[in-house]
Amino acid sequence: MGYLRYLKVKGFQLPLEHRADGDPFGDLAIDLLGTFLQSTKDKPFPIVFDYFKKAGVSDSDKADLDELHHHFTVLLRGHIRQQLSRLKAQQDPQIDHLKRRFKEILIAPRFGSMQKSGSEDHLFLSQHRHDLRRGNKLPIPYDELLQIVERAYLKSTSRAAWCLNIFELLNEAIEYQNIVKKHELLATIVSVNAKYIDADGLQPTGLPTAENALLVREVEEAIAQTLAWLGETVLSGFVRKGRINSDEAQKFKAASERYLSDLALVGETDPIPQYFREMMPESEHARYLNDYKYVFETTINDAVEDFKERLKKKTTVLKYRDYFKDG
Repeated sequence: MGYLRYLKVKGFQLPLEHRADGDPFGDLAIDLLGTFLQSTKDKPFPIVFDYFKKAGVSDSDKADLDELHHHFTVLLRGHIRQQLSRLKAQQDPQIDHLKRRFKEILIAPRFGSMQKSGSEDHLFLSQHRHDLRRGNKLPIPYDELLQIVERAYLKSTSRAAWCLNIFELLNEAIEYQNIVKKHELLATIVSVNAKYIDADGLQPTGLPTAENALLVREVEEAIAQTLAWLGETVLSGFVRKGRINSDEAQKFKAASERYLSDLALVGETDPIPQYFREMMPESEHARYLNDYKYVFETTINDAVEDFKERLKKKTTVLKYRDYFKDG
C-alpha cells in the first residue's frame, strides 16, 4: 500500500478508477499480491523463493533477516511495477505499444544499461559510459526528469531523436546523475506523449474501454491483412525482380508493421528511413539512398494506402475516425 501511494505521488498513473469505491488502493493491492503470493500444489510461493535462490539465499531460515527484507522489498516493488504495466496495457494498448517502441530504440548501441538496487535497470548514453556521475551526485527528481523529457520532445522530429535528446539534456544537468531508472524514463515519456497527443486532438479523450479494445482489435486485423497482402504482392514482386532478397523482404515487412502500428496506435510516425535503420544491419545503412530508398519507401507507402482502404470497411474505426491523425 505504501509503495502504491509513493508511485501515485511520483506521478504514476495507477489503474484505480475501476476499483472498489471504499478503498481503491487496498483493492488494487490485493490484486497485485494475489499474483505475487500465488502457490502451486508442489511449490509454495515460487516467485518469492525462486528469487531468493537466484540472490544466493539457499536457506531462508538461516539467512540474515535484514538481507531477506532487502531482497523481498526489491522483488515486491519490481513485481508491482511489472503488474501495473500489464494492467495499464490491458486498459490502454496504445501506451503498451509506445513503451515497446521506446524499448526497441533504447537497446541500440548508442544507449547503455546497468543494474542497480537489485534488479532495477538504469540507462545512460554509451558515450558517457566512462563519465557517469554516480558517486557524488543524486538521482534526478521525477518532476525535473519530466521537464527534461518534455523539452527533449519539443526539439525532436523522431522518437529516436527524442531519446537521444533526453540523455543529452540529462548530461547537461550537472547537479544530477546522468543515468536514469528505466521505468521512470518510460513513465515520463508516456506522460509527455499523452499530453501532446491530447492537445493536438490526435486521439479522443474518454473513449469507453470496451470500444477502445474493439477499435484496437479492428486496427490490428487491418494491419495483419495489409501485411499479408504486402508480402504476396509488393514485396514478392521486388524479390522476383532482384531488387531485394527474401530476407530483406521479411525485414521490410516487419518495418511496415512498425510503421502502421505507430500510425494507428500512437498517432504519429518517425521519418521513414528510421524504420529502415531499426530493421536492417548497420552495415547496410549507408546504402539506403542509392540501393534501398525506392523499394523501401514504395513498400511503406503502398502499405499505408492499402491499410487506409481496409480501415474504411471497419465499423468501429468509422465511428471513431477522429482517433487517427488525418481523420
